[in-house]
Amino acid sequence: IDHSELQTLAAAEAKSHNLSPANMKGIFAMIASGRKLQVATWNIAAINNNPFEYWITYDENPGYERLMANVESFLESPGDRDVPVNAVFADDMFDRLERRMEQAGWGSVRSYWENDFK
Repeated sequence: IDHSELQTLAAAEAKSHNLSPANMKGIFAMIASGRKLQVATWNIAAINNNPFEYWITYDENPGYERLMANVESFLESPGDRDVPVNAVFADDMFDRLERRMEQAGWGSVRSYWENDFK
């Protein structure tokens, strides 16, 4: 693929993703320099309700192991320390969140709030 074809493809791709002029300038500068895009990614988002999913072994600090084991124990069996979500995130807070989500063009998640989290 030659330089002009690459620019045409990049422009079409950028337009389809609504990239800003600054992003477009950067893409075209990279093409003009002959550089290739190099990326790395690391998924740091826990896609579940367990923020302790990525547990490491840390032999130098046995307290860390105890902390993680205690957190796991609590998450698995909170007992009388369990608190429903709506005790800390009230309906009015959800309503404000929902309005912001609507303004951002996101679909409603009210059914999840009403049926799964309250």
